[in-house]
Amino acid sequence: MTAETPKILDLTAAPHPKARVRHIDAAGGFLTFDWLNAAGEPVDSGGSTVRFEPLPLAAEPDDATLVAAIEAPPPSGNAVVALTPLQIRSRMTMAELLAMDTSTDPAVIIVRNNVIAAQEVRSDDPRTAAGKAILIDKGILSEERAAEVFA
Repeated sequence: MTAETPKILDLTAAPHPKARVRHIDAAGGFLTFDWLNAAGEPVDSGGSTVRFEPLPLAAEPDDATLVAAIEAPPPSGNAVVALTPLQIRSRMTMAELLAMDTSTDPAVIIVRNNVIAAQEVRSDDPRTAAGKAILIDKGILSEERAAEVFA
C-alpha cells in the first residue's frame, strides 16, 4: 500500500463511519489507521493500532510460473495407484501372461490367483509389493516391466 492510494474502509458499528489505513505489517501482526468522520477528515491525532495474529509471508510467484504450474502440475510421488486385474493383465505382454498363467511354481500360482481374485490391486498394499517381487524373482517380469505393469 502506498501513501498515494490510501485504503478507505467503510465501517459499521464503529465509533466513526470510516477509517483510512496508514500501514499494514502482516508479518508483525499490526495495522495503523486513522478514524475519519463523515466528511472524510481524521478525528484522532496519532492514528490507532490494531494487533492481529501475524501472517506467514512468502514471495508470490510470477504469472508465468503460475500458468506453468496450472498447465503441467508436478507429479505426485505419493499418489496411490489402484488397478483392476484386467488393467494389470492388459499391460502384460503375451509372453509374460503365458509365463505367469502356465507356471507350476506355487508362489506364482498364488500371485496369479490373488491378482485375478482382487477387485483392485493397490500400490500401497504390501501384497502388491510382495507379488511384484515374486514375479521378478521368478523371471516373469523384469524390474522395469513390473514398474510399468503396476504403475
